[in-house]
Parts: sequence; C-alpha cells; structure tokens
Amino acid sequence: MADACDVGISSVKRWKEAVREGGLDALAVHDSPGREPKMDETQKEKLVRILLAGPLKAGYRNDLWTCARVAEVIERRFRVKYHLSHVWKTW
Repeated sequence: MADACDVGISSVKRWKEAVREGGLDALAVHDSPGREPKMDETQKEKLVRILLAGPLKAGYRNDLWTCARVAEVIERRFRVKYHLSHVWKTW
C-alpha cells in the first residue's frame, strides 16, 4: 500500500490506526484554522480609511506609503505590532 500511494510505511500505519479508532471519517481532510488575526475587521476598515487618506494626513512629510510607515501606523493606532515583512499580510 505504501508503494501504491508513494508514501512511507509510517504514514500507512498512522492511517490504519486512525481508521481503527475513528472510522473512515478520521481520514477526512480538515482545514487548519491557523493563527488568529492580530487585527479585527473593524480595525482593518479603519486602517484602510487611514491609508486612503494618505501619508500626509497621517503625519508624514511626503505622500509615500512604505511597509515601515504602515507598520508604524498600525502599532501607533491599534497597538498591534507587525514585522515589516508581514505588514502586507494584514489582509
């Protein structure tokens, strides 16, 4: 069976044990919910309004949004800290 499925024998053993304990439903794919978002939908909507109003209105000297600025606004306004490389994942 392991060869037919192109998996290791340990996988087949795990599947067999799962079926024995929980029936075929135990082999069903389950979505992983992942980590809870740091910002709720209301906060995200407020952030969008801030971003659309522009960096000048947010207190910056020029009209350029950067990841660093967005992260700074998020931390300042919502007390949520994002690493610069993860700011874009807010959505």
